[in-house]
Amino acid sequence: MGSFRKLSETLFAFGEPLLSQLGDDAPLPVRKQSMQLVITVWNAGAMAMPEWGEPELVRQLEQTLAQAALASPMRDLLQQMLVRRRELFGSDPRAVGEWALIPQADAGWVLRCSAHLPVGTTHARISENLGGSTQPVGERAPT
Repeated sequence: MGSFRKLSETLFAFGEPLLSQLGDDAPLPVRKQSMQLVITVWNAGAMAMPEWGEPELVRQLEQTLAQAALASPMRDLLQQMLVRRRELFGSDPRAVGEWALIPQADAGWVLRCSAHLPVGTTHARISENLGGSTQPVGERAPT
């Protein structure tokens, strides 16, 4: 991996299966709702890690997804994202705090977000797990 990936970049990579379904002309509210789903699944996966000790959040999300009220294609996609989180990003304990999706003049989008780490976790320890650089920063990681 070379260097530690910013959380915003990681979220775009993680959320690609959902975000890639948005058309180029998708309005900001739709983009924000989609990113909220990405972040909800991401944070549930982070909180389920032993460092956070909140596995019930994933179970609650899975129970919500099992309800018939959610359209089947969306339910299936979000369930796939839970698996994706575990299999491809399972060693990343960062959780998303505040975030904003900001439109850019070139018609692109920038995600700004704060990353939170479990107490006692350092950026160096996370970076070891992900194969990146080792710059300790305490309880907040770069986004």
